[in-house]
Amino acid sequence: MLTIVIAILIVVYVPVLLLTGWLFSLAYYEACTSEEPLPVSRFAFVRTVIIEMFLMVASAPFHIWGIRDPAGREKANPDKREHVPVLLIHGFGGNRGEFVFLMRRLREAGWGNVFTINLHPLMGNVESYADQVTKRVDEILTATGEEKVDLIGHSQGGVTARAYIARTPGTVRKCVFIGSPLHGTTLAS
Repeated sequence: MLTIVIAILIVVYVPVLLLTGWLFSLAYYEACTSEEPLPVSRFAFVRTVIIEMFLMVASAPFHIWGIRDPAGREKANPDKREHVPVLLIHGFGGNRGEFVFLMRRLREAGWGNVFTINLHPLMGNVESYADQVTKRVDEILTATGEEKVDLIGHSQGGVTARAYIARTPGTVRKCVFIGSPLHGTTLAS
């Protein structure tokens, strides 16, 4: 039994730690190659990396839960029509599991129709992700009977939301960007 637990921990947590380290290495490279100096000390940066790795490990079960595609599982709530539906769009390397707590908070605050999406493949481009958002928004609007949707995009999810809005500006009431690199990145160019 202990062997199985250790194997699961290795299979789940080692890739999470490697991905986190890789992402922070990219961020550090970008910060070091930009014209502006790193806005924090090296110690603060390393401390942030360690905290982020801990949080990534702690949130890994939610990422595992989020692997399942939400389409067809998330039901519209016709009794909760005081707000337009909300679509949460995850960032690079993530999935709908990132939004477990935000979904709960939004629903507690009266937003009854909160939906998510899983964008595939991992290394896809923003245009293909925008195609997936188009399909998901159409499903949501059909299920709820609404004409508009609010979007919340985290990181690359915000870039995807912006690409979607550029295509279909009439279907979005509001869009919230959380840590989205809307001005691009050195590595992406």
